[in-house]
Amino acid sequence: MKAVRIIGIVYLCFLTLACSDHADSVESKPADFTGFWKARCSDAFGVQIKKQTGNLYSVSFCGPGGCFEPGTWMPNTPIVGDPQYRSISPTVLELKHGDSWERWTKCTTDTNPVLDYSTMPADSPGTTQQRTAHVFQPNLGLPDYIHKSPFKANASVVEMFQKQLALVVTSPKPCKVGEVDLADLGKTPLFTNICDKAQSDAIRKLIPELAPDLTFASTTVWKAAVSSGGESDVLVTHVDISTEQDFHYPYLSLWRLDFKDGRVDAQFGGSFLAGEIYAIRPFGHEDKTNKVFVKHLRCIECEPWVYLTIVDFSRETATPVKFTYAEDHKDYDDTIEYELPGMGHSVDAKVETRIPNSDAGRLADLIQTFRYTEEKKTEWWVFSCKNGQCDYRMFNGVLPLKYRSCWASADKL
Repeated sequence: MKAVRIIGIVYLCFLTLACSDHADSVESKPADFTGFWKARCSDAFGVQIKKQTGNLYSVSFCGPGGCFEPGTWMPNTPIVGDPQYRSISPTVLELKHGDSWERWTKCTTDTNPVLDYSTMPADSPGTTQQRTAHVFQPNLGLPDYIHKSPFKANASVVEMFQKQLALVVTSPKPCKVGEVDLADLGKTPLFTNICDKAQSDAIRKLIPELAPDLTFASTTVWKAAVSSGGESDVLVTHVDISTEQDFHYPYLSLWRLDFKDGRVDAQFGGSFLAGEIYAIRPFGHEDKTNKVFVKHLRCIECEPWVYLTIVDFSRETATPVKFTYAEDHKDYDDTIEYELPGMGHSVDAKVETRIPNSDAGRLADLIQTFRYTEEKKTEWWVFSCKNGQCDYRMFNGVLPLKYRSCWASADKL
C-alpha cells in the first residue's frame, strides 16, 4: 500500500502464422501480458500485470512495501485497444502519462518477484536506460540503528540528564524549536512538547554527550509516558539525511530512552521519510498505554501519500501496530492511509480518521471514511485491533447505526 508517481505501460500483440498443406492463414493469438515490468530490471520497483476476469488485466505499481490493490493504481483494462498503452517491442511497453510516454521492460513472468535492492541483478555494461523515478525504502542510506545504537553509557551524563528531565514542563501542543536546512528542499522543522526554550535547549545539549553522532541542531527531546510503567519517558527524534545516491532526503529517526544504573537502553522505533511526531495518545481497547503516532510520506518527488504509523513502546522491542486494507484480510502493513493525493496513483478521496473514546473502544478502535471526489461513493472502514493487528469491516454508503455514536464522539486525528 506504499507508492511513487510512476505510470506503467502496456500494449502487446502477437500474431501467430498457422500454416496448412492447402493455404496459409494468419491467426490472432490472445496476448498474455502477465508479468512484472520495470524501468530497468535491476530496480526494486515496477508494474505488476495480472489477469483478471474476462479479457481484463490489473495494472498495479509495486515497491518493496507491496503492491496497490488491483484496479486502484490504474483501472483494469484489456490493454489491447486502450489508447493509454502502446507496444515498442514484445518486451518493451509504454503508458501515456500527461503529454509524454514512460517506458517499461518485461523482466519476468513472475507477478510477485522479490523487490529488494540487495537481491537485484546488476545492470549490464550496455544498459543506457535511465531510472524514471525513485522508490524510498525504510532505512536506505541511513545508519544501521536497528543493529547499532548511537547511544553510549555515560553515568555522569545520565545523572545530569535525569536531573534536567525532572525540571521539564511539557506542553499539551507541540512547538517548533528549530529546523534543519536541506539543500534544494528548504527547511525541515524540529518539534517537541518541551516548549520552554531554555529547558528544551538544556536537555537537547546533553544528547550529543549520550550519542556523539546525533547533533544538537538536528535533535529534539520529548517527555511523555509511553511505556508500560506509566511514568514519564524520554523520546528522542533526530533528522537524518539519506546518503543514498540521487535522493538525499530527510528521515525522522525515533528512540525511547530508558536509564538504569547509569546505563542507556534505547528502543529504536524506526526511521520515517519526512516524518514528525503527530500525536502521543492511547490507542486500542486491549492496552491503554500511550502510543506514538508518526506522520510521514511515501515519497517526496511525487504527489505523496501521507501515512500514519503507530509505534508501541510498551513492549521489549518497539513495535508498529499493523493494519490491513487487503480484500483477503491477510496482508498487514505498518501504516494507516491518512491523506491520498489521487493524481493517477491512488484513489481521489477525502480521508477522515477518528479514534473512538474508551467507552466505545470495544466496538471499534479506529474508523475511517473515504469520500471519493470524482464519483458518488463513500466507504467506511471500521477497524478492531487484537494483539497489535487491526482488521476491518468495510461499509459502502452509510455507516451502520450501531457505529454512528461511536464515530460522533470519537477523536479526530
